[in-house]
This record gives sequence, structure tokens and C-alpha cells, in this order.
Amino acid sequence: MNKSRFLSILRPLFLMIVGILLLLSPQPAAAQSETGRPQVVVLEANGAIFGPFASYIERGISEAERIEAEALIIQLDTPGGELQTTDAIVGAMQTSRVPIVVFVGPRGAQAGSAGLLVTLAGHVSVMAPQTNIGASSVISGSGAELDSTLADKINESNAALGRSLAEGRPDEAIDQINAAFLEAAAYSSQEAFESGLVDYMAEDINDVLEVVDGHTVRLLGDEVTLNTRDAGIVPVEQTFFEVFMIFIANPTLASIFLSLGFFGLVAEVRTPGVGIPGILGLVFFSLGLFGIGLLPVNWLGMVFVVLAIGLFLAELFTPTLGALAIGGAISLAAGLWILFANPEVQAFGPISPWAIVGQSVLIAAIFLVYAVMIVQTMREQPRTGSEGLLGQTARVTLDLEPEGSVLLMGERWKAIAADGHTIPAGADVEIVEVKGLTVIVQEPEKALAQSPTPTLSPK
Repeated sequence: MNKSRFLSILRPLFLMIVGILLLLSPQPAAAQSETGRPQVVVLEANGAIFGPFASYIERGISEAERIEAEALIIQLDTPGGELQTTDAIVGAMQTSRVPIVVFVGPRGAQAGSAGLLVTLAGHVSVMAPQTNIGASSVISGSGAELDSTLADKINESNAALGRSLAEGRPDEAIDQINAAFLEAAAYSSQEAFESGLVDYMAEDINDVLEVVDGHTVRLLGDEVTLNTRDAGIVPVEQTFFEVFMIFIANPTLASIFLSLGFFGLVAEVRTPGVGIPGILGLVFFSLGLFGIGLLPVNWLGMVFVVLAIGLFLAELFTPTLGALAIGGAISLAAGLWILFANPEVQAFGPISPWAIVGQSVLIAAIFLVYAVMIVQTMREQPRTGSEGLLGQTARVTLDLEPEGSVLLMGERWKAIAADGHTIPAGADVEIVEVKGLTVIVQEPEKALAQSPTPTLSPK
């Protein structure tokens, strides 16, 4: 390959990589519009609490510290998520050099489960009308309470952390925290405000700037009074990669990607040389595994998923008329159910049992259809090779005495008459045997004459 051709291939690849890096890079904060005007950094933290959620908040804290913002406002809407990630977020918020205001909003938002801890970790907490907070006890994959010592320990530990974050709040607020973790209680914004669980209520971000103005917080041992009334808003957007990971970290979506991956890979096996089904299957399968890797799943389920793949493939190569495919469907359904049967997965979106069963049955049906097609192909008379020539009709081009030649499928073959008799040129003959490049033939009438003829015996 010459140098110019190599550069022509390398240049678009380089531009594509640069474009991806630009998409994945953090978006710069807006510039300050008025010299000396206080600035407030605003994050919109929506969705389940896991890795990208934490990196977004930590990046927002760093940006607020970099520009020496008056405050950082986290607009929160989450059903909860991973407790380990929540601990990391709480730690980052507690060590922030900028006051943090957690705003549960807009209307209809929630600070569910671990979101209660994130709200309490803020230096100031605000809720919009028609929002809720709490329901923070550990649950099973089916949504029921876990009756186990481990669940009790986790709930007690989270309740203790919540009480420590709420020091100085009224006793009623402390009781609500205990009930949220130990009894899965949830509270409306009005109930949380009246008990002192949160500090203020506000309609939107502009309203938040008004209500928290003049509020004094304790920041790393020092008292700081917020000056936010006329502050400029500096939004920090999520990166493309953070948005992508939040989108793909969904149990139902991950299972669908796995199914599409199966279809593509099997289609590639059935139609080798095409490439497109295999590439698409590999992409979807990788996306499914990537999504599962982001979720706090029970990895025991992958054992059953891998077993299902093995059974499906075995059905293709050793057709059993559905036995292995049915076993694969059962194994796949069990594997997906176990895989997502983790309490923390619920925050990433529920996965319906019907969706699991439906996907498993559909995949089994497709593999079964492929298996039936393979069986039918195996039962068909060969169409190529020596076996494919048997029974074919040829035209004698050179008298068979008993050797000569015939025209078969547009090609001239050396031929020998099976009974040793002469067959004149122009006669039609039937191929009865193939020996290398020579065919053994006989006249069709003799082939029929040799077959047994049914007779009627006299009564």
C-alpha cells in the first residue's frame, strides 16, 4: 500500500476519533455575563443513581469550585439506585468548598430511596410542590420487602447515615427518616416541609434563588450566608457519554439488545459470507452486555444465559425438533430473571416478567424454525457433487459400444452403458452411477422394466 492511499484511509478514521472525543468531552460552563455578579452552577440530575450520575455531580462540584460560584444547585429527580454510588456522592457533597442546594423538582419529581440521602447531604434542601421523598428501604427484585438479616442491616445503616446528615433538624423529621428506611414510608413535599425534613418549597430554579437568599449554612466548619437573589445561572450539561450510559442502563433495553444480538449472530451462521447480520448482531450483543455491566445485577443469572446460548446453538447443529430450544428458552428466562432480581436494579426501570418470557419464547421459536430448515435440507436429495448427478437425464452424443460420451447439464462426459449393450447417439439415458469423471448410464425404459410390477392373482 502506497503512502497516499494509507493517508486517505487514516484521515477519515482520525476525524471520526476526534469527533467522538469532542462529543464525550465535558461541555464548558457558560461565561459570566456581568463582572462581579454572583454565579450559581445548576445541574439537572435525573434518573437512577449509578456511575454516570455520580460523575456528573462530581464534575458539577468541581466546576462550581473552579469558578468560585456562590452555590451549586442540584435539581434532583431520581427513583434511587446504587447505595455504594450514593455514598460516594454524599462524600463529595460533604467535602465541597461551595454550598450545595438540592432542589427536588420540577413538579412530579421524586427523591426516592437513595435520593433521600442525596437530598439530606445538601447544605440546603428545597422541594417543588407535588413532589415526594422517601420509600428508602431495601426491596427485593419483585418489589416486596426482604425478610433477611442483611436487609435489616442495610436499612439500619442507611437510617443512621440519614440521621447523621439531618443533625439539628426537628424530631419529627428524624422520625420520618427512620420510617423512610425502616418502613419504606414516603412523604409529599408539603409533609416534608412542615416536619422540617427539607428547608424550603419553591416552584422552579428562579424561585429557589429567591427563597435560599440570605440562608446561612455551615461549610467545612465556617458559616456562609448565601447571596443568590440576583445570581447568574451557569448550567453544566451532561456529556454525550453520560447521556448514552444513562439511556442504555435499562434492564428491558439490555435484554432486548441481547435478543437482537442472538438473532444477528444466528443469521450470520445460517448465511455465512454476508457479514451484515453478524456485524449488527455483534453490535447489539455488545450493547446488551455493556448495559448489563452498568447495572447492579446478580451475575449468577449470566450462567443460565450462557447455558441458554449453548442449548440454542446445539439445536442448530443437532436438531432435536425443539427439545433443546425449549430448554434454552427456560434457561434464558430464568437467567434474565435472576440477572435483574437485585433490589437496586428497580431504580433503573422495572422489567416485566411477560417481557422476559416473550423474548425467551420468541428466540426459541426462531431457533426452532432454523432447526426445522436444517432437517429439511438434510432430507432433500443432493443437488451438487456426484450424488446430485444420480437420476439425471443425459443425451448420448457418441454411440455407447458400450463406451462413448453423453451431454449432461451442458457438459460432455465419458459414459459407459450399464448392461454393455450399444446405445445409439441421440438417445436419452439415465445416470445410475458416477465413477470419477465417468458416468454409468442405462436407458430409462430398462430402468422401468427392472422395477417390480404389481400383478393381480386370480381368485
